[in-house]
Amino acid sequence: MAQSIKLDTAVPAYAIARGGLVHFDICLKEAERRQLSERFAFIKLKDVIGKLALAQIADGCWELRGKINVAITQACVVSGQPVESAFVIELEERFVDSFSDQTEIDAMEVDVDLLVNGEIPVGECLCQWIGVCAPAWPRAENVPVLGVPEVDNTENHPFARLSELKK
Repeated sequence: MAQSIKLDTAVPAYAIARGGLVHFDICLKEAERRQLSERFAFIKLKDVIGKLALAQIADGCWELRGKINVAITQACVVSGQPVESAFVIELEERFVDSFSDQTEIDAMEVDVDLLVNGEIPVGECLCQWIGVCAPAWPRAENVPVLGVPEVDNTENHPFARLSELKK
């Protein structure tokens, strides 16, 4: 049976049995969508629908993964006109009770966060992924380009001054 998720949903990590799954249905209510819109300066957040699953995958390590459909309206960065965007978030994040002494960081690895007071902040994780995955510079289709920068014909490269000294 899937639980309904709220923005403040947190799950005690050690209450999840190894090999067991906790399922969440995501369908945010109007008040929660309005709260997220204010937080991320969206004009409107229409849909946030999907499913998440939380599981303990190793000793001291839990994984939250799922797929969320999101539809938002943002202001165009040039004109301020409403720009509608629909996108799918493939959420995959891990939570650990402590970090090991890792010397290398791989940018392609899954995000890893620490538990918050022994809990996995499922709602906050969802909020952060929506904020990060939303278009950073929404632009309306009919907005003209403001201008093409003029090309400076003078030499402007790191060794331009050295070439002048050589002459």
